[in-house]
Amino acid sequence: MVLSELAARLNCAEYKNWVKAGHCLLLLRSCLQGFVGREVLSFHRGLLAAAPGLGPRAVCRGGSRCSPRARQVIKCRNEIMHSSEMKVSSTWLRDFQMKIQNFLNEFKNIPEIVAVYSRIEQLSNRLEVVKEFLRNNEDLRNGLTEDMQKLDSLCLHQKLDSQEPGRQTPDRKA
Repeated sequence: MVLSELAARLNCAEYKNWVKAGHCLLLLRSCLQGFVGREVLSFHRGLLAAAPGLGPRAVCRGGSRCSPRARQVIKCRNEIMHSSEMKVSSTWLRDFQMKIQNFLNEFKNIPEIVAVYSRIEQLSNRLEVVKEFLRNNEDLRNGLTEDMQKLDSLCLHQKLDSQEPGRQTPDRKA
């Protein structure tokens, strides 16, 4: 009985979406952790230098100056973490992806973010290789038509993001 329930859970699209969103948050955290730590330390040093009377135990009230994009990501994170069903819809996942991308655009000059964009670019290039392989193999192409459409959608989305006016991709830094 337990194995059949586990199999049903692991094959559930909404559960897979929930896992993908959680993994995305872990990647986001790992990309931003070093940068945020350096910025907070620099900010606190500046505060201490400007107001010596604060002392080493002074603390800031967090979140009051949080950007709207960061608040959206935090809201999504809370939805994921407090989901008793451990499921999110494909629509929610696409919306979450856009919020993460908008948030990351604010940090595109950070080396860790540049590295992630590079990894994403490599993935899109690999997707093109897979698509070409499937185009050249009719039997596979016929059985994987829906997956091909998803790949086309993903690649189109990636190309549109990189062609956005005024946007700097990691390989086109100023």
